[in-house]
Amino acid sequence: MQDLHQIVLDPCLSNILEIENLINSSEILTHHNKSAAALIVATEVFDNIVEHAKMPNGEKVCVSINETSYVEIEFSYKTSNFDELLEAVKHPKRYIDTVSHRYRGLGLLMVRNLVVDIDYKYGQDKSSILIKF
Repeated sequence: MQDLHQIVLDPCLSNILEIENLINSSEILTHHNKSAAALIVATEVFDNIVEHAKMPNGEKVCVSINETSYVEIEFSYKTSNFDELLEAVKHPKRYIDTVSHRYRGLGLLMVRNLVVDIDYKYGQDKSSILIKF
């Protein structure tokens, strides 16, 4: 079910616009003055999922915004290489990508500095990244 606090997307970079629309239309994020940080964090996390996750064909990414004792954004998706994400979180590596000629590896560091907490959960059916602001 889709509502104003949840979207289900194909894992492609063009859907970053949908993430931006979700963040910008969220009264929860606006009320708590978290829209700017959430926009940076959510687009970076989605970009990482699209670029690095090994997902079965046809698999979607669910993005939801909730309010508990924190404002939370959760990404849930099926992937066979969640362990690689966990390793990158534990041991971030900054480097120059010789193919794209870009400096890489700052995204996870940036994300960590903009949030209260990030919870990574591996599951056989779905894995999730829960971001708390």
